[in-house]
Amino acid sequence: GRLFSQWMHHAYPLECPYPHEQGTINPQTPVEWLRETGQASTSATEEEMHAHVQSDICAIDWQGRPECEGESMELPWSMVEELLITHPAVQPVSVLAERMVGLGEGSRLRIAAVCLSAFTCLVLLGLLVP
Repeated sequence: GRLFSQWMHHAYPLECPYPHEQGTINPQTPVEWLRETGQASTSATEEEMHAHVQSDICAIDWQGRPECEGESMELPWSMVEELLITHPAVQPVSVLAERMVGLGEGSRLRIAAVCLSAFTCLVLLGLLVP
């Protein structure tokens, strides 16, 4: 679930993305982001990158540990669990049969032709004995 993915992210931050809680972020493609923000490019200029680095308030102390003014050094952790995989409900045969009834005559003939072709191929390959 999400908690295991979160642990994996903290253990391997470059390989495993952070599993955000459902509904807390709005993922966008670069094109969507450009349209929404009005920016001309997704790339930062040298000046923008330099300003971002200069605005960092963290430093390394004499023991090699980071010191950040007013920032917590604890890992961000959320105890909200979410199962990431859902299984669709299996439809009973009667529902599939009802859908077949609603198909036009041409569609039913095409389905029958595909089934017959598949059966013939299996017989010719010796995978199925009639």
